[in-house]
Amino acid sequence: MLRNLLPPDPLNVFQKYWQGSKNLWRKRLLILVIALIVFLGLVHAGVRYIVWPRIEKSKPAIEQLLSKRLGTNVSIDSLQVSWDGLRPQFSMEGLRFNGDNKASAPLQIKKIHGELSLISFYYLEPYFHKLEVEDAQIQIKRSADGAIRIAGILIKNDSDDFSTGNWLLAQNDIQITNTQINLQDFQGKALNTDIELTEFHLTNGIRKHDALIQAKTPWSNGPLDLNAHFIHRLGGQAGNWRDWAGEFAWNFSGLEFQKVAQDFDVPLHLLSGNISSKGHMSLDSGRPDGGQMSFIADQFRLQLSKEDAAIEFGRLETELTQESDGKFLSVTAQNFAWRDITKPSNAPLEFLSPMTFRWRPPEQGGEIKEFGFSSPKILVKDVTRFALNLPLSKKVHRWIEIAKADGELQDLDIHWSEKQSALASLPIPGSWLNFDKLDFSINARMVDLSFTGIDKDIPSVSHLTGQIAGDQKQGVLTLNSPNLIVEVDNFLLDPIIKLDQAQGQIRWNKQSGGWLISSKGLAIENADLTAKVDVAYLMTEAKQPDDLKLDIDFQQANLIQAYRYLPMTMSADTKLYLSKAFAAGKVINGSLHIKGDPNNAPFPPGTAGEFALNFPISGTTFKPAPLISVDQGVWGDFTNVAGTISMKQSALNVDISSESSRGQPK
Repeated sequence: MLRNLLPPDPLNVFQKYWQGSKNLWRKRLLILVIALIVFLGLVHAGVRYIVWPRIEKSKPAIEQLLSKRLGTNVSIDSLQVSWDGLRPQFSMEGLRFNGDNKASAPLQIKKIHGELSLISFYYLEPYFHKLEVEDAQIQIKRSADGAIRIAGILIKNDSDDFSTGNWLLAQNDIQITNTQINLQDFQGKALNTDIELTEFHLTNGIRKHDALIQAKTPWSNGPLDLNAHFIHRLGGQAGNWRDWAGEFAWNFSGLEFQKVAQDFDVPLHLLSGNISSKGHMSLDSGRPDGGQMSFIADQFRLQLSKEDAAIEFGRLETELTQESDGKFLSVTAQNFAWRDITKPSNAPLEFLSPMTFRWRPPEQGGEIKEFGFSSPKILVKDVTRFALNLPLSKKVHRWIEIAKADGELQDLDIHWSEKQSALASLPIPGSWLNFDKLDFSINARMVDLSFTGIDKDIPSVSHLTGQIAGDQKQGVLTLNSPNLIVEVDNFLLDPIIKLDQAQGQIRWNKQSGGWLISSKGLAIENADLTAKVDVAYLMTEAKQPDDLKLDIDFQQANLIQAYRYLPMTMSADTKLYLSKAFAAGKVINGSLHIKGDPNNAPFPPGTAGEFALNFPISGTTFKPAPLISVDQGVWGDFTNVAGTISMKQSALNVDISSESSRGQPK
């Protein structure tokens, strides 16, 4: 009886307490606790002294039980059990999971030693306080239907099922040494290869996990080392890597991408070369959260798709730093040195300034819609090479390909964001609503920059030097550019403008009706002219008239070529006359003034606008009637002419004040 088991003094204390409190529930609870302790003690004693020692003598029954539990044929050469403290221990030799053919057993372990955790009796599943495995051979097989078996045991292949990982990370201590892993894949490229697992050590706490992996693979010339120290978030699943937070480190050498691509389905059109790497990376909820790494690659080729340009290096040496800022990820190349793949192996390396690429991770399989790039100094061709191999939107890729940009950028900082309104999902017909929102900003110094306009409204430029700063609403371009070439369609009579020097600022800003492009005191100079330009050009929507206010001060100009800088919208007869009327001469302190819709210049009667041209000329050879046919007579040239060529609206006037000889009709 319980009374006989308790010493007399405590029994008297309890009796007085019960009588004093008269609390029957406390009495019952105390009896229940004491009974539970006694019961657990008896169970522990029974398992330790009766059940557990019998396991060693019941090896066939244990083999049968494990075979039924694991769904495979289990055999054991020898089994020994013992009990140390609170935990049962076991040692096995010759543990095998046999398949249909014993010669190809999916699991063979020469020696295994372990200590069972007491929670194994609660879950009736093996949980280990300590497990040591030596000299093992393990088969991992994926069949053609996608089923995965480890050591012949079917593993659930559900992306939302983490039971296998949860079980593995619930073991207190697992150590595996000198193990051969046979990989077989009949769903991909019929892979059948071996990996030598030199050491695997996993220790787990309630939420804390530490892992060490050292292995030799057929895809690398050197060993592979992996270290992990992480926790899984409170309320999360230990086997779900998206719930992990911690640091992961690696070190490998001589990894051959070509062998990897031969054995695995790689989502790339081209991947080859040898690479060595060392570094560490932090994860937070499965996302990169800071780290440093180095890469050395030889004969490296990377191409995302057949349509994209390939990234190729004969030699690449780089050190990268990864950081996180809110929802943005960034990678900074602190050192970046390379050798072109076409150059000999003894050619010196080229060095690139540090650069940083920032992006918001897209949805799985999606395009990057928000990104940034910065660098103190970089060649444009290197920027485009990298950008074309990033999963940016197709529109951005198309613009990059069309632009064919070249030159150098200094102190570059770009941010780009494409967002779609929630209204885009509504079934609204037509295109009168714009659901896309574009945000971007750029700040850079341009050195000898050249690019092709991506559409008819954007000029093509060569040898541009200056500073640019702007966003989707406004910007400013500060020019200090020698040998500048600008090609603008449908603006001036000559679409190609070549300038020996261009200095000044060009501004643009978004207006309610379109874009306002302006400049004040823009100085331009070439062999044809020296001039200063003030302009304010409002480019409106297609159904609205443009508005131009242009004042050009021609300090001096070659009269033969001056017509090339007049607006394209002038009447065809006036343009033709001015292009043929002068064989020599120059303009001193001339001017051009336009105000109104440039498409109506020079504003004939009935149209609104202002047009005024004033060209004081000297040393001129003037052809008074260059458009008259020979049948109507031939006029001689006026030589050494001085005077004024002027236009008021559409009326052209040539005022000759003096000449040394005058032509006569013949």
